[in-house]
Amino acid sequence: MTLLYRRILYIVFVLLFFIITPAILFYAAGYNFDFKNSAIERTGILIIKTDPRGAQVHLGDKRKYNWLYTLFYGDKPLLTPLKLHNLLPDDYDITVTKDGYFGYHKKIILYPGQTVVLDTVTLLKQSAPEPLVNENVIKTALAPDKSKLAVVTDISLIVVELNTGRLNTLPLDIAATPTNNFDIVWGPHNGKILLTLANWPVYNLETGQKEINLGRYFPVAGARVRWDAADNNILFLYHNGIYSFNLAQKKSSLRFTAAGLQDFFQKDGSLYTLETRPDGSAVVIYDGNTLKTLKTISIPGASSYEFKNIQEKLLYVYEPAHALLYVIDPFSFVPLQSSLSNVRDFSVNDGTILYWNDFEIWSYDIDNKTNSLLTRISRPIRSALLNGQYVTYNTPAAVTSIERGDRDYLNVTDILDWQATGDTFLSQNGSSLYFVSPLGEQRALWRLNIK
Repeated sequence: MTLLYRRILYIVFVLLFFIITPAILFYAAGYNFDFKNSAIERTGILIIKTDPRGAQVHLGDKRKYNWLYTLFYGDKPLLTPLKLHNLLPDDYDITVTKDGYFGYHKKIILYPGQTVVLDTVTLLKQSAPEPLVNENVIKTALAPDKSKLAVVTDISLIVVELNTGRLNTLPLDIAATPTNNFDIVWGPHNGKILLTLANWPVYNLETGQKEINLGRYFPVAGARVRWDAADNNILFLYHNGIYSFNLAQKKSSLRFTAAGLQDFFQKDGSLYTLETRPDGSAVVIYDGNTLKTLKTISIPGASSYEFKNIQEKLLYVYEPAHALLYVIDPFSFVPLQSSLSNVRDFSVNDGTILYWNDFEIWSYDIDNKTNSLLTRISRPIRSALLNGQYVTYNTPAAVTSIERGDRDYLNVTDILDWQATGDTFLSQNGSSLYFVSPLGEQRALWRLNIK
């Protein structure tokens, strides 16, 4: 090769270096040249994390990335956790799949220079329900700490540990077969359960025995009942008086009286009451020892009020006649924080109130005092559960999971196509869904593994 050719090659390589290197740096910095529109645009980044890991991500059939993306990723499967660079600004129909799990579909819009993060994608496991309680289920109730479920059948009181599915079965030991017209009242420490049927039996879950029949010692018919802070005392609202019954001594005593008492509970050394007065209704807080009035919070007058979710920090006062829920912070300068309408039932989880009526599910952010409509459907909603970024609800025809967020781009998954499901509960670790559904001629408790 002559000196001239070497010099020409040298000059060519130098020119290519100064041409190609800025182009590579240009694209690597997240820019793209749109030849069709003769314009420079910023590319975007997509980050996806899933539970479980190792799910495959599909971006759709349309090519929406530049040559640098092809250089790095080629045609290899995209597995989570995943961080994709050099995506062109556009809308994306993302599908996430994994064997043995329901697919996840999400439509996103990626703007120039934007990073979209999907880091709460939970894939729900595909599995077959298994019957856990084969006896005819009459009624169920969740423990105050939501770790256990009490199930009353024709012949038994069964306590289910929701994380493990372990059962603790006690004989009901009552004269008549129970109907649905009674309450299951958990003790404050999950150790005892009172049933407001027959002679109002109290069961000790540690000993596995029925401890006492309250009806033998107190005229319980029509009384509203709450546990005291201790497992050995039960409080009754009876004819405008609050009575305390000591289980060990088997004696009752009058603790408090007031006209127009509708409901009550005791917590943290204070007695909370709902009272109807000539000038309206009020939440009244008394010192638990001296019964001196500590605070009176006025609420709109109504013929009937009741406390809900008494284990929570805030007060939840429900007016069933008009389906109104009042959220009250008794320690705030303005105690009445909010009123929610058209509430058939609700639950409280990590600063969020999830509430629903026959055809809508809403979430209320307690700190920001904002409402969000999660979904509106044409079939009656029986119950709803909050599980992180997802809401699971059941209708007469199916059990469905929806993602919280922008309603226009929600991921919706029918996880169970069954008729007549009811009484749905979720384990605290989010791995199991429990529900009541027919099994032959009776209604059984079923368990469905979803993680």
